[in-house]
Amino acid sequence: MTSADVLQFNVEGMDNRELECVAADMETRLRGTVLRILRPALDRIKDVDAQLRELSQTIHQYASVFKLTEGMRSDLTRQMEFSRVLSDQLERLDRAHRELERTASVNIAELQNGASEAVS
Repeated sequence: MTSADVLQFNVEGMDNRELECVAADMETRLRGTVLRILRPALDRIKDVDAQLRELSQTIHQYASVFKLTEGMRSDLTRQMEFSRVLSDQLERLDRAHRELERTASVNIAELQNGASEAVS
């Protein structure tokens, strides 16, 4: 005897109302069983979703930090280039100043020699 025969045997003696009650009871039990099976998976999915949302927010925060860092890096590069230009200009001015001092010293020495020869 198969399970279908047992179900057939039990159903034959019932009226429609009793069949409805048995079907509703079976449906309720089936739903309860499905929920007991699926509830842990649904809870885990909910937890994973919350973790993914947190990770997404963290990623967005890191992206804004990286963007700020790139801006600061470009500013720093510009400052380094500007410092190099200023350093080159200061070096040129220093060379010109030393040349001017040397020329002035030579001119002063020549004037002093010329003045001492004129006095003698």
